[in-house]
Amino acid sequence: MNRISALLILSGLLALPASGATDSLCWNRDTERMDFYTNPPTRGDNNFFSFTVSGTANVTMIYPGTASMKQLPLSLYELRDPAVQGSQTLVAPLGQGCQNAFLNNLDYFMPTTVDPPAASAAYSGSYDPTKRYPEPETTYSGGGGLNDNFEASSYTCSSSSCPTDSTGGKAWRYVLWPANDNGTQDGSNGSIDDACTAATTGGGYLPTDTQDCQLCLKTKGYWINYKLAQTNTSSSAMVAKGNWLNYFPPKWAILRLAYKRLVNGPLLNSMREGIGTQNADKGWYRTQKMLPQSCNGNGRPNQRISSVDGVTYTNTANPLAEMLFNVAWTVSSRTRRASRAPAAMPTRRAAFARDATPDSRCSSPTAAATTASRPATSPTALASCRTTATTSRRLPPAQGRTPPVSPGSAWALRRTATISSTRTCRTAPPR
Repeated sequence: MNRISALLILSGLLALPASGATDSLCWNRDTERMDFYTNPPTRGDNNFFSFTVSGTANVTMIYPGTASMKQLPLSLYELRDPAVQGSQTLVAPLGQGCQNAFLNNLDYFMPTTVDPPAASAAYSGSYDPTKRYPEPETTYSGGGGLNDNFEASSYTCSSSSCPTDSTGGKAWRYVLWPANDNGTQDGSNGSIDDACTAATTGGGYLPTDTQDCQLCLKTKGYWINYKLAQTNTSSSAMVAKGNWLNYFPPKWAILRLAYKRLVNGPLLNSMREGIGTQNADKGWYRTQKMLPQSCNGNGRPNQRISSVDGVTYTNTANPLAEMLFNVAWTVSSRTRRASRAPAAMPTRRAAFARDATPDSRCSSPTAAATTASRPATSPTALASCRTTATTSRRLPPAQGRTPPVSPGSAWALRRTATISSTRTCRTAPPR
């Protein structure tokens, strides 16, 4: 029932408005309401990843790579909102830039009550500069984590009078902190002194503004520039201590940690999963083909844990609609003959289908024999060949039957018709 409702919802979203569709739309909504009240959703996305299907389900995730992922979970504009920042009573150099009510009442980003690895109770509560907060990903991913490099490995602070020079660790101006790169540090050391000097240089700034920034970073971990407008998101609009970013990481770090916890957990064990990100402003770029590739589970999770490690967060465009179209094309199990498509399309479609189609050798003995009879190909060179291409075209489902989610299930294979044709192809090295 959940799958039927999901298909009805998707159909309603994609359908163009038409006067003749009113009755159907009303019927769909009634069906959705019935399903919602008879089978209420539980546990959010966990309900999707833990549902039972016949065969192995295919899931493709779209991973964002936009520049906005460098920002904090709450935007700088929202942090400056009077209702969020609270009353402002202090003036420079006594901490005017670090009296934000929301940030000062934050709890450590990783709860102590989640599935292991969870945070130690010692890190709970408000930010404490005398605590060295651990690297988020390497500590909580459960394996395969990388250092985010927000803070220097030598950083320590034993009292509230933490040093602000090169011995006091790293400080970063807004969104210049690392985002799967080395970041852009100020001065030769990237220290509190360097970052605060860079943020308070120019007309209208006084020495007390620099001192206010230094005080805030060594006590509260952040400084919001009170001399810039609420809409200003330049690099000088905020300065953050590296240790504070480990306490309250930006969006890209939280997302990559969440993905690796998902891969290392049990929720993906019953399905084949692929992932991709945006190709600048031109749609989708696949970072990981469907894994595991065979019925014995090869490729989980050791081949998938690093699939998003190469994503860079520099894109100003967000071609989400084109990415969704590309993903649908990629995971589609339907193929077209070359004569029915533009010249460049079969090559891309064949490459996508090779990674998206389940390993038919798990359920089809004849497919295994066909694969074994193919001529060997050099792993380092491309060779022209003549081969018999076997494609499968799914027949319409029998009356009253709903096709299963997995195109590789035994029922789906029985409902296919095999069409043999001869064509010239180029065989690529194994990937």
